[in-house]
Amino acid sequence: MKISIFIIAFLIFAGLSIPCAAQPFDTSIKTDRDLNAIYGLWQTADRDGVIELLPCNNRICGSFFWVEEDGDEDIPRDSKNPDPDKRDHPLCGMQFMGGFTPNGHGQFESGWIYSPNHGQTFSASMNLIDENTLVLRGYFLIPLFGESQTWTRATNAQKCRVEPAPSAQPMNYNK
Repeated sequence: MKISIFIIAFLIFAGLSIPCAAQPFDTSIKTDRDLNAIYGLWQTADRDGVIELLPCNNRICGSFFWVEEDGDEDIPRDSKNPDPDKRDHPLCGMQFMGGFTPNGHGQFESGWIYSPNHGQTFSASMNLIDENTLVLRGYFLIPLFGESQTWTRATNAQKCRVEPAPSAQPMNYNK
């Protein structure tokens, strides 16, 4: 008796799903809107960085546009990079995410993101909630093993400096 109820419920569910599945989605307009809406500057969840998302070879990538500096310290650098030769590279302007492809529903898949805090690269996806809200999910192996952040559209962000500002040196006119 339990098996027949299960079969009937399954057939009803399947029958209701077929008409929905048979109707194709028109993704072209939404995809164009999503692509235009995702480009630009985004404030990270902890507000210590602004990311610039832009097109890169038919995919979407991101670079640090602004990174919070630690007081009087030098500019932030990629100090935890597994490659010792790259540990002195400034984070400002560095591409640290890429490979994202739109699926036509406000979601961007098959991406990657490098975490300078961990010195590791993770798989990633993005979901454009609206024109001012973006959810980024970085994960290991499958999205279940990951973490999400909500980014907001950045306004009035100043580009970070790549090298420390030169100190004021008096001009030597006695040459």
